Amino acid sequence: MRLENYQISSTIGFLPEPDPLTALPSYNEYFRKLDALRLNTPRYFGTTAFRRIIDDFSLYYLTQVEKSTCGEFEEIREHLNVEPIARLVKLALGSLVQAYVLGSPHEAKVGNVCPRIPAGIAKPLALVSSILDVPPIIAYQDYSLANWERVDKNAPIELGNIMVLQYLLGGLDESWFILPHVEIEMRMGKVPAATLRGLRGVKHTDENAVGEYLITTKHGFDAMNATFLRIPEYCSSDIFFERVRPYIHGQKMNPALPNGVVYEGVWEEPQSFYGETGAQSSIIPLCAAALGIKYPNDGMSRYVRDLHPYMPKGHRKFIADVAFLEKIFSIRKFVLERCLTHPFLLDLYQMVLEGGRTFLEKHARFAIEYIHRHSAKSTAANPHNIGTGGSDFFTTLMRHAACWKCDVLPVDMS
Repeated sequence: MRLENYQISSTIGFLPEPDPLTALPSYNEYFRKLDALRLNTPRYFGTTAFRRIIDDFSLYYLTQVEKSTCGEFEEIREHLNVEPIARLVKLALGSLVQAYVLGSPHEAKVGNVCPRIPAGIAKPLALVSSILDVPPIIAYQDYSLANWERVDKNAPIELGNIMVLQYLLGGLDESWFILPHVEIEMRMGKVPAATLRGLRGVKHTDENAVGEYLITTKHGFDAMNATFLRIPEYCSSDIFFERVRPYIHGQKMNPALPNGVVYEGVWEEPQSFYGETGAQSSIIPLCAAALGIKYPNDGMSRYVRDLHPYMPKGHRKFIADVAFLEKIFSIRKFVLERCLTHPFLLDLYQMVLEGGRTFLEKHARFAIEYIHRHSAKSTAANPHNIGTGGSDFFTTLMRHAACWKCDVLPVDMS
């Protein structure tokens, strides 16, 4: 197993390497127009014309791009096979979809949604999503993993040196919701490579290699938990609930879209997809797979499995391969079998589990503060009791957290 085969970095993990594109190819007219539209979408919300503007862009695609006699559609399709371009195109089109369906902040608040996507947006979104092998809706891999750029290209990927590429509504609160997730991914960036070393350590009966994996993962959890606590610095729970959250809500389990959304020109029947959620990050699923965390076979587990297709295809293949190898080279079993001869491994293993449990519990408390407590402001398009991914978030997170435990206590060798 080589990380590059899964499009995973040995240093920055699941973040894209090289850094995400900041602009689409300027020599292509469609890409130029799409770039301008995506960057101006937050500004159009202050007008009554934003859906008409997107309709005009849709018509342009259908009449001048798709039916072009000079091969523009074929040129665009060829460009979409370049993953950095495809990622930015999906981020751009996914943002337009959220804006079109949900409408202005007032319309989103009162539930005056539009349950259809014009064909000139739906068709290219379905195309690029098919190439990337992901559902045609904005997801965590678009909104967080690939939605940043460095201020100083030579400085680290961290808060203070990263800024957002694409806003849905705009403002510091939205920015400060996105960017800590980027830093969280960076803080866990060395864990995928360490995971492979840990599994090899089990295979070769190398206690030091397994210990190094556990130390790397523990430090990663410590750092990501510290970053997560920084979200309230510039992201107000009130502004998040009313101005940010509605635009990352999906179609599935959305009371304002009970029948889904029609992707015109793509499917005859309405479709429903989960919205953007941190549960689409690969970090916790990878660690759970490597550490032998077992979830009950219930609605929570089904929900987690349902979210895997929203991860980049290389990442979900890596998680699946690690889960398969864990059955043969179990780190958990290796540690427990050595609790007397190598008690430091059990200590480290429990510290790692505590780090994962702490993150999930913090996430649950965040969800209560930023979503659930706003029951007085709850609307059909922005319900306080359903997560953006369509889950009963508090129950899901707490049941996740409860599974991160070890049923063997550290051994007292004194």
